[in-house]
Amino acid sequence: MSRHTSARCFSVIEVLVACALLLLLMGAVMSLMWSARDQRSRVTAISTSAREVLAMLDQIESDLMTAVAADPREGSGVVGDETSIRILSRGVWLRGSFGERSPRDIQGSSFNFDGQGARVEAERWLVSGERMRATVCERVGELRFRYADGFAWHDTFDAAERGSMPTAIEISVTTSRGEFWRRIVRIPDGGGEGA
Repeated sequence: MSRHTSARCFSVIEVLVACALLLLLMGAVMSLMWSARDQRSRVTAISTSAREVLAMLDQIESDLMTAVAADPREGSGVVGDETSIRILSRGVWLRGSFGERSPRDIQGSSFNFDGQGARVEAERWLVSGERMRATVCERVGELRFRYADGFAWHDTFDAAERGSMPTAIEISVTTSRGEFWRRIVRIPDGGGEGA
C-alpha cells in the first residue's frame, strides 16, 4: 500500500476508538438525563407536599382568626388534643334584615391526623347540617397541636371548659420524607397574658 493511500483512510483501531468514545459520551448524556429526571420527580413531590401542608396551616389559621369560645347549641369553640382540633367560627352574614328568620353564621371545622393512613382528614360543616369531608394532606409522618393558655403549653384544650380561648396554638407537621413545618397562631381573643 502506498504512503499516499494510507494517509486518507482510517485504520480499524481508529474506528473502534471513535466508536468507544461515542458510546462513552452517549452513556454520560443518558446518565445525566436520568439523574435530572429523578431530581425533577423529587422536587415535584416536595413542592406538592409543601403546598398541601401550607394550605392546611393557612386554613387552620383562618378558622382560628374567627373562632368563638363557645356556642350554646354547638358547644366548645376550640377543643383539641395532640393530633386533632375542632374549631367553631363565625362566617360573614348581614344580620337584622331577616329578623327571626336570620340564619346562624356559625360553622365548624375539624382536622384529624390518621397515623395509619399517614394523612390529615378535614371536615367542614354548617349548622344547617351540611358536611364536607376531604383529605387535605397525604404522606404525613406526624401532626401535633399544642395549646397555650397564657402561662404554659398544654397537649389538650377545651375553650368551653376553661371559659376562654387559648392565647396561641402551635401546629407542627412532619412529612414522611422528613420535611418539617411549625406555625404558632396567636388567637385574637385568647385569654390570659403572654404565652
